[in-house]
Amino acid sequence: MGVDSVAMMTPAMAVAVRQLQVTAEMQTAVMQQLAASQQEMAAMLAEQGIGRNVDIQA
Repeated sequence: MGVDSVAMMTPAMAVAVRQLQVTAEMQTAVMQQLAASQQEMAAMLAEQGIGRNVDIQA
């Protein structure tokens, strides 16, 4: 965002921008947790030998 657009920003716009930033940060945190959980599940399945010979052809 450039300097000109910051000068034109109203308090309501600033609040909306901050809410969007917080939402994006929360979504990123959730996605990171999901990715970590999937990696843990994949490791557990691999340890048990599950999914090694899965046919993915439709």
